[in-house]
Amino acid sequence: MRLTWMDTLRGVAILLIVVLHAIALPALLSGVPSPRVFDYLNAAVTPYRMPMLMALSGMLLSRALKKRPWPYALGKIRALVWPYVVWVAIYWLVVWPPQFPAWQDWVATSWLWYIFFLAVYFAIAPVVVRVPAWLSPLLLWAISAVVPDPEWTRFFLYAGYFFGGHALWTYRASLRRFDSPKVTVAALVVTLALSAAYVLQERGVVFLIPLRNEELIYAPATILGVGGLILLARKIADRWTGPLRYLGRNSVVFYLVHYPIQIIVTSLLGAAWLWDWQLHVGLGVLAPLVVGAALVWLRRFAVVDALFVMPWPGASDQDALRPRGLTRRSF
Repeated sequence: MRLTWMDTLRGVAILLIVVLHAIALPALLSGVPSPRVFDYLNAAVTPYRMPMLMALSGMLLSRALKKRPWPYALGKIRALVWPYVVWVAIYWLVVWPPQFPAWQDWVATSWLWYIFFLAVYFAIAPVVVRVPAWLSPLLLWAISAVVPDPEWTRFFLYAGYFFGGHALWTYRASLRRFDSPKVTVAALVVTLALSAAYVLQERGVVFLIPLRNEELIYAPATILGVGGLILLARKIADRWTGPLRYLGRNSVVFYLVHYPIQIIVTSLLGAAWLWDWQLHVGLGVLAPLVVGAALVWLRRFAVVDALFVMPWPGASDQDALRPRGLTRRSF
């Protein structure tokens, strides 16, 4: 059995990412803005989109590290490095630059930065886990606060979320004592309060310390908020979460596919002089989901599967992003 609450939350994060880019790309590429309410929606889910996705990925680290070094490395090359290179190449074909991209343009490119960061985090994990699990995210967040370059700040901040997820999984037996209605409600209050604060800031409220993804002071609150969502998701019956779990099970496909499809959709609509935001946003959400679902089905064919995992004789297609063998109540 799979760990279904993780599939659900991963599906939520993927859907939020698809919606974010469906709103942002028409404004960026075609000059088609969406109503202000979408800005508030995106602000509300800011702390629970990429931070949550990183924390969920980190929860799978312990199981991955049980493999011997070569199978571990091969699995990450097949499941992360290979699709990253493939989809960076596809991205450059879609945007069609006037000249071949320089080497630095292949590093953490566009929406693929998440896959790039994950590959690096899994690469350094055998060393990082030598530090106590509770300490490593704190050290990484501290580094993020002192590095001068914004890109390095983001790298170390999300590393903290990734290894923070690993810490949650490592200490899950001790954390079970907090799985009570009162703690769930308290954690969800933090979740909603942080979302409300982001919305208020979007509406012009000025805080003493601005709410930003890279602002270290809000990282613990974000982790606590993610914990609240985990406690909530574990209490929702599977019969209510089928579509989200489908997205979560196939998150790599939908994540890789959605952005190029959205670029193509908004570019074609602009070329046809169609400027309705409803059309751009609606198709920007629908088209990636339809194409993604089609590609999930087509992965039974080796040529399509090779878009998402490197072919390797005799190797299993299970990777660190597919939490198989974990039960619904494993946390």
